[in-house]
Amino acid sequence: MVIWTGFGILIPIIFILGVGGGVFLENSIFGDAQNSGTRAICFSLGLALSSITCWFFHKSLVKKGTKTLLDKETGEDVVFKPSHSLFFIPMHWWGVIGAAVSSFLLFYGIKTLLGA
Repeated sequence: MVIWTGFGILIPIIFILGVGGGVFLENSIFGDAQNSGTRAICFSLGLALSSITCWFFHKSLVKKGTKTLLDKETGEDVVFKPSHSLFFIPMHWWGVIGAAVSSFLLFYGIKTLLGA
């Protein structure tokens, strides 16, 4: 069961497209001569691109959908921001999670290529 609010359903689609782009990049550059190091590096590049996309997409959605209303009883401004989340995690935090996994994969790929 998938639980999302707003445009949160786009999070897995963004990550699938980003990782798919990384795999396509690996296949188009290296062809059949693939090893786990190049695979991890290309995978991490696709994941990093999708993480950045997720972060900025959330920021643009919040900026576009924010509404400010005036409360007549208190005279204060009330700000309503839209919620875009997947499994109760906001969209911009999915970008941070993806970036953390991407950096781990990048270091693993470099370590594997250097043979350390």
